[in-house]
Amino acid sequence: MNSQNHFALGASQSWMYEYQLGITSDGRKGYKDFVVQPVAGGNSTSVEGSFTSSYGLIESGWQAENGTISSYEATVPANTTATLYLPVEKTVSELDHVPGVSFEGMATRNGQLTAKFELGAGAYDFAIDVDDVTATADGEFVRSVDEQGGQLAGLIAGYRAEGQINAHVIAGMLDRLERALARARAGNQVAAIGYLQHLIDRANNQIKGDAADLAARDVIVAATRDLMERLAAAGFRVPSAAGRDPAVAPPTRRSG
Repeated sequence: MNSQNHFALGASQSWMYEYQLGITSDGRKGYKDFVVQPVAGGNSTSVEGSFTSSYGLIESGWQAENGTISSYEATVPANTTATLYLPVEKTVSELDHVPGVSFEGMATRNGQLTAKFELGAGAYDFAIDVDDVTATADGEFVRSVDEQGGQLAGLIAGYRAEGQINAHVIAGMLDRLERALARARAGNQVAAIGYLQHLIDRANNQIKGDAADLAARDVIVAATRDLMERLAAAGFRVPSAAGRDPAVAPPTRRSG
């Protein structure tokens, strides 16, 4: 008999997911907001695994020395958030700013002393050294979005310098772009995409005139949609070019 419908045979897998990997809904619905509390023990020196939620792939993995976690990595799917309880031996006082990571202080959970973090969508690595925790985010993704956003900002500002588009319209589009990039860095994909869509709406509704003006509008809209597609490559929700029907690309784990 190998039926997984008999929980006696599935209990070991449940234990590995919920305790070794630490992935749990914590009673919440759908894993839109979930909890991760990895636990090392026994002779295990490393564990890694994933769970396919309705929002995408949740990944959790750690390495341990002498029964203590020394490094941890996690992937939080697009349009979700996670609360991470990272086991530590001593109190952690602070954490350097990392996009998508918010240090919430110390917390005791399930009898363990942990450093508590709120994570936005993205991929993260943590290194633990007694009372010191360092975190890194998917830096390549953040840099690529910033670079492409900077190019778009330069494109829009260039039309203001040429006097081709009304300065008030330009200022509004740059404001939407700045807000979108800030939300993307923080892992708030819904807001990031929303502000970029506002930029496109403003361009379509407010840039009027001759053929040159309309051509400039089309260039701005196309460049903005390219940036939205960049976000989509990491699983961000993007309105389709034909309308506002959403299309969702699968979340991806960074390479390297």
